Amino acid sequence: DTWLNDEEKYTVLHLAAAAEADCALQVCQILVEKFGADFDNIKDSSGRSARTIALANSNSAMIAWASSVGTLLGRYRVDKGPPIHKSATCKVVSAIDITEEVVERRCVALKIVEERIHFEQELKTRLVNFPGSGKDICPSFIRFAEAHTVKIYRYHDEKDEHGKHTMCLVMPMADRSLDDIIRAEDVAGRELLVIRHFALNIAKALMHLHSDQNIVHGDLKPRNAVRMGSGLKLIDFDSSVQVGKTIGMGKLSTAYCPPEFAKFCFHRKENLQELETKCDVLKADLEFITTPVVRKHAQKELEATEEKIEYLQSGEVEPPK
Repeated sequence: DTWLNDEEKYTVLHLAAAAEADCALQVCQILVEKFGADFDNIKDSSGRSARTIALANSNSAMIAWASSVGTLLGRYRVDKGPPIHKSATCKVVSAIDITEEVVERRCVALKIVEERIHFEQELKTRLVNFPGSGKDICPSFIRFAEAHTVKIYRYHDEKDEHGKHTMCLVMPMADRSLDDIIRAEDVAGRELLVIRHFALNIAKALMHLHSDQNIVHGDLKPRNAVRMGSGLKLIDFDSSVQVGKTIGMGKLSTAYCPPEFAKFCFHRKENLQELETKCDVLKADLEFITTPVVRKHAQKELEATEEKIEYLQSGEVEPPK
């Protein structure tokens, strides 16, 4: 590093990035790619990084290199730190699309898929036409309504700058998944209006898939519903199939059971006659109990017993076969 005085400071990398000669580009490439010099975070006295200076260079080769170095596929600057999600089949990372001119579309989520069968299945489910790798997707090519599913801006099926084949989907960045909301926002059992709102979002999205598109999601779980704005939208369609077809490829969720299923598990072996006798005894006891704490406990026990009786009398749930 070189400092001239307290008011003017810069590094060798800053100097090389400002020069227009081809040899200056070679110096930058050696410093960044071979020695790991910081291209973005070390600032000169004017607050400029070496990348910012290089992008203002009149040498087109310097500009092209500065735009792509340290990026995925020459355009996505992946955020440092752990991925948003990682599994055996894919990895999701947040990134900045440095080539995007529309500010609202610059922050993206990249779903990098490991297996081609999953990549192609998701594309076939989401799209009705395929514009090609790296090309923006026309809204009319997207099968699902944006109100219910997270759209994809484009997809990539190509080799990166290191020769590694990359298959990824580029989507707008969501706020967080329903799984994260449940864990971090203390919603469960408290924010009943929010819970109802989220449940309606998911129900309407599934109705759109089933009724409008004749498609089963196949991997519905809290992690695959993400918040965009104030509502939830569905993601992850690489297990989806048409209604009536078998879900395969070894990737699916076995579904989340509704609360009513717990009633069936806990109450189906109860004896109706014994419950009715217990209910009569509790009602009789309540007439003589005067202690508030004991009376409150007995009242709750009575209500729970009456609920079990009502459930068993309704016969609304059949045992699984």
